[in-house]
Amino acid sequence: MKATRRLQKKYAGFNHEKLHASERQVQKERDLLFYSMIGLMLLAIATIFIDPIMIVFITIGISLLPMVDEKEREIKYIKTLLT
Repeated sequence: MKATRRLQKKYAGFNHEKLHASERQVQKERDLLFYSMIGLMLLAIATIFIDPIMIVFITIGISLLPMVDEKEREIKYIKTLLT
């Protein structure tokens, strides 16, 4: 409940135009993260015997996914506030 109030204060002046801009930004971040993960996996596969440190980079990339999901949840919450 406390988080809900905090989000209401944070997005008090939010309108539909800003919401759509935020949705596009989150989609761009998700796409960038997805393509960078594919690139890192391909690079790791190509160099797995030479450079095992790539596994660490892939793990870091996977750990970034929850941050993008949190932004998507905030946008869904804003949509419910605006409707």
